[in-house]
Amino acid sequence: MTDVVKRAINPEPAVPSWLLEKAINNLSMGLVIFDKQRKVVFCNKRYMEIYGLSAEQVKPGTPLNELIQRRLAMGQKAPSNSDAYIQERFRDGAVQTATVQEFSDGRTIIFTVYPMPDGGGMATHEDITEREDVNARLAQQHELLRQQEENLRIRHFQFDTAINNMSQGLCFFDAAHRLIVCNDRYVDMYDLPRDRVGPGTPLTEIVDMRFNAGSFPAMSRDEYLNWRTNVAVSNEPTDSIVELKNGRTFKIRHRPMPDGGWVATHEDITEQRRSEVKIEYMAHHDALTDLANRVLLNERLEHALGSRIHREQMVAVHHLDLDQFKAVNDTFGHHAGDLVLQQVAAKFSARVRRSDTVSRTGGDEFSVILEEPTNREEAENVGASLRQLLELPVTLEDCLVEIGASVGIAIFPEDAADAESLCIAADRRMYEAKQDKRRSNRDAPPARWRSISQEESSINE
Repeated sequence: MTDVVKRAINPEPAVPSWLLEKAINNLSMGLVIFDKQRKVVFCNKRYMEIYGLSAEQVKPGTPLNELIQRRLAMGQKAPSNSDAYIQERFRDGAVQTATVQEFSDGRTIIFTVYPMPDGGGMATHEDITEREDVNARLAQQHELLRQQEENLRIRHFQFDTAINNMSQGLCFFDAAHRLIVCNDRYVDMYDLPRDRVGPGTPLTEIVDMRFNAGSFPAMSRDEYLNWRTNVAVSNEPTDSIVELKNGRTFKIRHRPMPDGGWVATHEDITEQRRSEVKIEYMAHHDALTDLANRVLLNERLEHALGSRIHREQMVAVHHLDLDQFKAVNDTFGHHAGDLVLQQVAAKFSARVRRSDTVSRTGGDEFSVILEEPTNREEAENVGASLRQLLELPVTLEDCLVEIGASVGIAIFPEDAADAESLCIAADRRMYEAKQDKRRSNRDAPPARWRSISQEESSINE
């Protein structure tokens, strides 16, 4: 180590020179000291390693421009041509600067110049390639995380938008029966206070809020919680129809999750159920008279006989056919005939018990299922009373129309052992009664009616 270096870095030689030189040569960065003429005074081993130089190539007195030319020859990327770059480096003398050098072999080296009092300077050279690579990877990872966060934010937004535009209510609960997330539709369906429903809300609290809002089925709070808990702990998916006290009907599709929680959709099927009930009713009732039709009659009869197959109770079937109905249609028109059928239906329905069934099975044909008559006489008395109802005139606009009816009765199990045979027997007896009536009234007019007097009109009103 030269005396100049010793004096520059150790003005008062309190540290042995050999020890100081050893320390400098073991630095992790390259070190070069130059005089005011920009010639090398000293450089350490790390400097030579970084640039692949020999001791001869960096001996004291070597001009710095030669070292710069060597770096350019090694592939240092300069912002201008070699000569211009060298001139720029020497233009202002030794001033403190920090410059990052990039080489074509992929290395990145940062060198920092420190001016010294005598006009010379000292420069450190540090290979930061690995550090830059780490920083680049960190920056890449940061960008990746930022992009992932943005994608997650977008997905959350899309998820929130999707679930809040569903027509069904949606809710997720964890294994501890605490709410994870629910959509706006779920809150609205059960009239829940929005400020009290959020992640972490226990199911018991939501049940209490529903109970207070009246959006609750016809059971106690404990009964509902017990039922809901049994559904929740099951590993099987379940679909339930729940009718609430407020008149709404919901379909709940419960699907268990692997962690013990569950997801459920809640669909308001109130109108659908009403439509189904209406369709079901229309499928089993006569549109004109609102009586049971032939389909419902057969179902009721099968049920009545099936429940008595091993018992002694009787079942009676009455078939009735109006006698003068065609004449009413021909004289007054079908609208008048419809009015007559509606009045007949009302009279028959008022005569029988609620447990019995009155049906319209054809144009002017009616049937009555009489359940559990005491004996045949009682069944025949009911048939006679139905017939007598039509011996009274039927009011039709400003006329009183006399209709009449023929009745056939068959009783289970005396006359038949099954529903079909019972109906056939009652039908046959009805036609027999009609034939007998025609023979006895051969010379009678086909239909009879007269105008309503003022007195009769006030009585009927």
